[in-house]
Amino acid sequence: MAPSPISPTNISPPVNVSGGTGNVTVSGLPPASGFIGASGSFGGPHCITEQWLSVNYFRAPIYSWQPVSPRDFSLSSTVPTTTVVSGTPWKTGVWAKVTANVRVGKSYDRFSTSSYQQPQKFTVLATSADANGNTYGAITQGGLGPAGEIQTSQKFYSRRAWLATDEEISHTAVGWTYNFGISSVGSTHFPMTNNWCNQESIFGQYWLADGRTLRKFPELNGEMSWSRIHPRNCLWDGALFGPYLAANEQGSFSRDILDTVGNGVADGHGLFNWELAEKGTSFGRAHGDLGDFTRAEGGAISEYDVSRHDYS
Repeated sequence: MAPSPISPTNISPPVNVSGGTGNVTVSGLPPASGFIGASGSFGGPHCITEQWLSVNYFRAPIYSWQPVSPRDFSLSSTVPTTTVVSGTPWKTGVWAKVTANVRVGKSYDRFSTSSYQQPQKFTVLATSADANGNTYGAITQGGLGPAGEIQTSQKFYSRRAWLATDEEISHTAVGWTYNFGISSVGSTHFPMTNNWCNQESIFGQYWLADGRTLRKFPELNGEMSWSRIHPRNCLWDGALFGPYLAANEQGSFSRDILDTVGNGVADGHGLFNWELAEKGTSFGRAHGDLGDFTRAEGGAISEYDVSRHDYS
């Protein structure tokens, strides 16, 4: 169907992935985690673990281009300045920026119980239109829509007695589910912070997200530092075949994406950060692959656990 341009707005009210009210702020403080005070029955030390995650996403099409026809040629040029070669999206994928946090702390506060745990819950905040203001019909309940964010509406929280093997940590990992191709490790085509050669610069600009589109219309990537560098990889959870229609969204897409990126935070697989990328090193580090960087360097956080996600 033909899209209708409007200004993108958040769909209201937000849709909960996993119960709750969608506007809960939980940080392990009362009343959720028990009374703190002199009358508390257990003074610790306690090991308090918290985990939360956000996923900013947008949909991007992969086009199937139609072959040229006799009308695409003339006596003055082989391909007219304004091409009439048409293309149709055969699939739309989800491209995302992921921000994950894990915090483990030691506390001597007194609580009414020696242990407590609550699961991690999420809310979907979908926008009504894409970056160009195009709409594609009403978004189904819990659907991702053309773009939006999946937020943690309730942090994972666990409190138990401190063990000698416990370690205090507070780490944040940021990664994108897509990256840019590189010509060769250690070449002058690094770092990927050059001009357009990073994930942040292309976020939301779905017309630049398909390398074949860039090659077909050179004017789209004229600002890129190296013409042979183009974005590659995306998140195929939530992919839809054919031209995008919001009515085809599935409520399960958000859960699939959360588990995929959550596992990526833990092992670094499929998440990339252009600010970490280095030249003259391994292929993974040259791409900013989170799995090739330590937790202290801003890479994967092995303590992140998707079993803490609650979709009930």
